[in-house]
Amino acid sequence: MRSAQGLSNSVSKRLFGFVTKVNGNSSDGRQHKPVCSVVELVTRDSVVAYAKYLLNDRKLRGESAIQNLVSLYATLKQHPTYKAHDVSWFKDVPSGIQLSAESELRARKEAKSLPYEALVDIAEELHKQRAEAAKMGPRKLAVLVHNELLLRFLLVMVWRQLNIRKCRLGSNLFKDTISPFASMVVPRWVKERIKINPREKFWQYHFREKETKTAHEVRSVLPRRLVPLLEEFLEHHRPILLQGPDPGTLFMNKKNGPLTAGEVGSLVGELTLKYGKKRVTPHRFRDAFAYWWLDQHPEDYLTVSKKLWHRNIQTTIRNYGCKFDEAQADCRVEADHHLSPSHLVPARIQRVLFSCSLLPVYLCIFRCKLFPFPISAPQRLLSGCFEEALASEHPNHECVMSLGGPFLGAENE
Repeated sequence: MRSAQGLSNSVSKRLFGFVTKVNGNSSDGRQHKPVCSVVELVTRDSVVAYAKYLLNDRKLRGESAIQNLVSLYATLKQHPTYKAHDVSWFKDVPSGIQLSAESELRARKEAKSLPYEALVDIAEELHKQRAEAAKMGPRKLAVLVHNELLLRFLLVMVWRQLNIRKCRLGSNLFKDTISPFASMVVPRWVKERIKINPREKFWQYHFREKETKTAHEVRSVLPRRLVPLLEEFLEHHRPILLQGPDPGTLFMNKKNGPLTAGEVGSLVGELTLKYGKKRVTPHRFRDAFAYWWLDQHPEDYLTVSKKLWHRNIQTTIRNYGCKFDEAQADCRVEADHHLSPSHLVPARIQRVLFSCSLLPVYLCIFRCKLFPFPISAPQRLLSGCFEEALASEHPNHECVMSLGGPFLGAENE
């Protein structure tokens, strides 16, 4: 097949993989004839054959197979040479693939996850290992602090792993003054410090539209609980890890280069397996944070949406609203001690009943003004037994109470 010039490495790899599988033996056992161009290759029959290969030969789940097809479709749409090629039929292929049940997907995700508190404990455990690591040399300690900072960023910032591994010092993460005309909201502690010193510098992060998955700019002040560890790493430990040209990224691999997607996934998985007894991917930190926050702040999907850099809140509700099921609804209703039978009574009737309950008090006070109560009656009045107190002083109190009916009715009309 002729080379497709202008394609990025990742796009070229996806096309190459597709060509290799479709031009080779697929699940139907037939040998496909060689083709000369992507346009000739990408037909309905070849894509269907590729989907069968993913499902039958590689035993992928329906969701994973669809993701492969979506990536291939996006690959074609990225290159100007193939934009004019009609692939409208492509979208019909995934519709025939059976998806897993929602409960099965949720169970599978939970099997690969840890609660947010357990992930925090892993970072704390790394911090406790410092003294032991220091005995083994400064480089061992530097690696430990590097890994702790990585976990802290995943826990506090909950960035996607792409932004974690591509975060560049001076560009995405920097320390500078904050302009009074800056469009971002700053924490209260920052405002107080700026009042004292307008030229004080603060750690900030900034990702431009092309640097985020959702293609929108993100800018904010770095949470101050990360600052001491960050500055310690940059000043004392990162220089020890450098063994050549500085890659410019905050986090690095063993070869002194930026972390790849596979490397950051492997590193995080090894740490969680060692200290949490379960291999957890970087993306599961985002899920853990979202569920933890919603547990502490029910229905606050907007904060979760902004914290995870979602394009809209519907994505957040779709992904994390599944935790709010019928059982949780029952628990929340039962736990609401403010809920009482009075909430089930219409407001107008509540006002009438409330006025009726206060009428004996009004009558008692009026009676006290004319004729002092015996000592026992005020005691009963103060204890809340209004009607009993009135009965002890006015045997005909029922007649008096009955007079309030038309009055109260007229008052609440």
